[in-house]
Amino acid sequence: MTREARLFAHGPVCGDLDSASAALRSVRARGDTYLELLCCLYLVEIGDDSDRWLAEATGLAQSLGIGRATRRAPSAA
Repeated sequence: MTREARLFAHGPVCGDLDSASAALRSVRARGDTYLELLCCLYLVEIGDDSDRWLAEATGLAQSLGIGRATRRAPSAA
């Protein structure tokens, strides 16, 4: 996990697409959905295909239950 942590930090800090992609592959192999979401959000910022990564991040966020409370709040008022 030390290598993964280095890749995870190096990608967004240095704008290194290869490091960010390698971190994403490692995180996916371990099945860590939350870190996968963060990697996708990094790739939105530094990647070439931000629409793809944003769609993946949105799907992951929904699978984690992130955002449900804010979607329900306006209908509750």
